[in-house]
Amino acid sequence: NSVAELETGMPRVLDVCDFPPANRGGGDTLLYRLLGEYSCDELRLIFSSRRREVLAATSLADHPHACFPELTGARRHGVRRILVLLDRLLLPILTLWIVWWIWHWRPRVLVTVAHGYMFIAAIAASRICGLPVVLIVHDDWIAMNRDVWVFRHITRPLFTWCLRQATHVYAVSPAMADHLQKCHGVAPEVQWPATSENQAHAEGERDSGRPLRLVYAGMIYHTVRDSLDFLVRFLRTDALGKACELDLFSNYTEADMAQSGWNAANVHRHDWVGESELKGILAEADVLVLPIGFDQRVSYYATTSFPSKVADYLAAAKPLLV
Repeated sequence: NSVAELETGMPRVLDVCDFPPANRGGGDTLLYRLLGEYSCDELRLIFSSRRREVLAATSLADHPHACFPELTGARRHGVRRILVLLDRLLLPILTLWIVWWIWHWRPRVLVTVAHGYMFIAAIAASRICGLPVVLIVHDDWIAMNRDVWVFRHITRPLFTWCLRQATHVYAVSPAMADHLQKCHGVAPEVQWPATSENQAHAEGERDSGRPLRLVYAGMIYHTVRDSLDFLVRFLRTDALGKACELDLFSNYTEADMAQSGWNAANVHRHDWVGESELKGILAEADVLVLPIGFDQRVSYYATTSFPSKVADYLAAAKPLLV
């Protein structure tokens, strides 16, 4: 950090990730809280073309940004495997493309997140240009990619290389920091999820005659789906049918609810809401739901990750159902 940078504010930051900072999902939201106040002169963004609309709904929409084509999308079965392979084969081109933008924008530091695959190209580009790079680790990237065809055989050495090339590594929890130290020989700094104070307050005392209101606010991925499914089936029993209600504020659609068998009179689906609106919703809830998956397929999530929603839940000062 030069004296000039300290006097004029933050150094110019280039954020490279498959998702941009936004109020969507845990990692997106954490990045948005960290980078959302940066001006157009201080922050540039490179992310996947599939997330272009996500950025448009944020205060960073006018910041200079560039999108790299991503083929995978939401496709499944054999076609998806081919597209995933093609995306990974484009890594050298993506690396050179990021190098061009570094030379064009002249940032002083690059920030990336160990998610998807764009962070690999970001670290390679930063090393080519001699640019300091900060790597943020929210989830176990190796476990998340164990089903990726072909590349699952080289994920461990590849991830170790990325960690050791980074100028600084942040881990989302002490457990994640210990994991990176034990498995990859890297000692990261812990950066807990954070949020601003929740100044919303529920009005009056709870009416003992109405159902207990449970609220879950967050994306529904395979890491939490089984636990939520257990809760929904429990709430649909005769004993609790009229005593409790569950409100889901998530990425789930009506079709997802029907496919999961979650359509019930006391289970209510809501669209994703903004952060300011969310604070009021959490403050008015009786109990906040925090599902954690302990199935063997998602055990990495329970042992090393730390749900970012915990910060919002604690700020609301409500009981948690884990």
